[in-house]
Amino acid sequence: MKSTGIIISGSTGYIGSNLVRSLQSDSLLLTKRVVNQNSKIKLFNIKNEEVKNLNENFDNYIFVHLATRYSKNKIDDNKIKLANIDFGVNVLNQ
Repeated sequence: MKSTGIIISGSTGYIGSNLVRSLQSDSLLLTKRVVNQNSKIKLFNIKNEEVKNLNENFDNYIFVHLATRYSKNKIDDNKIKLANIDFGVNVLNQ
């Protein structure tokens, strides 16, 4: 029987790193920071090994989106949208 995978973005931030440390599970999948928004998002297991075929190990997924970008500067609005909304949508669509 396959298990449920837990995909976490923002795993290097304060909340994400504490969540990963407390869960320490083989079902954890971590996203890596993406430089180019058009590139495919890569997932890694807790041992930092790239996971290429999610359906091989998991039936279902839970996505915890903790990655963020913040700025009070109006010219950063598009970057904020890309990081906070579009990135999460891209993870779910892959």
